[in-house]
Amino acid sequence: MPEAVEKGRVVKVLLTDAAGDVVAKWSQQLPENPFGDGKLGQGLVEPPLSLENLIFLAERHPVHSAAIEQKTADVIGTGWGWVPDDEEAGADDAQRDDLDEWFTGLVGDSDVTMHELLTQLWLDVETVNVGYWEVGRDPTGVVQQVWHVPAHTIRVHKDGIRLAQARDNRKAWFTRWGAATDGQFVNISTGGIGADVPEDKRGNELLVTRRASRRSSWYGVPGYVSTIGWITLAIAVRDENLYFFSNRREPRWAIILTNIEEDPNIEEDLRQALAVNHQQPHRNLILPITGPGTVEFKKLSETGQDGSFEKLDARCDARILVGHRIPPERLGMIRVGPLGGNVTLASSRVYREAVVSTSQALLAARMNRFIAVEYAKARGLGDDANIGWTWRPVELDLTEEREDIEAASTLFDKDVIILNEARARVKLDPLADDDPRGQMVRSELKAHFGAKPAADDPLADSLKRVDDAIRELTIGLDDDSDDRDTLEV
Repeated sequence: MPEAVEKGRVVKVLLTDAAGDVVAKWSQQLPENPFGDGKLGQGLVEPPLSLENLIFLAERHPVHSAAIEQKTADVIGTGWGWVPDDEEAGADDAQRDDLDEWFTGLVGDSDVTMHELLTQLWLDVETVNVGYWEVGRDPTGVVQQVWHVPAHTIRVHKDGIRLAQARDNRKAWFTRWGAATDGQFVNISTGGIGADVPEDKRGNELLVTRRASRRSSWYGVPGYVSTIGWITLAIAVRDENLYFFSNRREPRWAIILTNIEEDPNIEEDLRQALAVNHQQPHRNLILPITGPGTVEFKKLSETGQDGSFEKLDARCDARILVGHRIPPERLGMIRVGPLGGNVTLASSRVYREAVVSTSQALLAARMNRFIAVEYAKARGLGDDANIGWTWRPVELDLTEEREDIEAASTLFDKDVIILNEARARVKLDPLADDDPRGQMVRSELKAHFGAKPAADDPLADSLKRVDDAIRELTIGLDDDSDDRDTLEV
């Protein structure tokens, strides 16, 4: 019997490039709409919802419009800051200042600020789920300026690399920032892509900021889409009342005709006049008559119609706010909580953690990736350079001064935090680094300064300063109602 020959087995097939590096596995899922073109043709994909209609809808209802603008204001906040990647290693303040100067300078010679550009970007994200910045480079490939591009004018090509702006039957083509184009460029006029596109015909890049969505890979849908029906209903309620006050009268009457000459058309004329018209429900009715005939009008409803559907209008507003995940207090609509209390702070904190913070994290991720790549290129730091700082928008501040003071004073009294930490909580500067009191809890301060120091003690004058510092932490509290110890000077 012949001896069995041991055979090899293929464990895994790896693809390598020219340099011998392993090529990453590509996705095998089916692309979205790979064959059909949208209305604009040339491989451009239409969004699942009309972006123009979403923009128009944002201008039609006050609660919907205010929610979009308030969420944008809360996410962008009052500006941004730079956080060191490694606080223990020490931060290069000079590089931070250079970073901020470079970032704010990306507005170029335009009349808008970087804060306005960020606001425009996020306003589009809240309205249509995606926002765009146009990125302009100089001949050396360094970014010199960014511009906001209205999101409703942009259509994405099915290759995921090219995008086109469509306005007035004209198109301008771009490439997506960060897309692997392998030295190829898009022709701004034709949309063709290749390495031989003349420099003056090359389209710029678009930095895309898009929320994850269940439906569209290219555009997504805004989170408030589920409330569009409520927005439409609220607009109908508004129009119903507008028609009432415009027409001054309501045609909800029974009309009794007496001693009127027979007319074969009168019945049909009256039927048409009294037919329901959903566009103008409160239009006027005129019946010209001559001779001894009479016309009697009998009202069928005694219910007043001015300010109709008030409760329905309130329900619509509530559903719209739910769709935006924003508490009414952020729009100035104050609610009364249980036992007459106010739920503003509690609901706003939930809103900050669940909505604002997550949106700021998305914005920061997009900005930091862009900044890390383009700042390193602008300063010649190399592709793998670590700039050491992270861009972060200012967090939404919901704190109140009295609550901060009470919390800091309570923690300090119970020896939970040191004096400098307590001072930081009430926005006071810390004591000097060589002052040991800043690192002490309250009981240590009392033990350290419990006995009156000698006159030649360099800290002889510190008792009053210690007591003043502690008193600053308890400003506004009712000293008569608590048994808190106080240092004697």
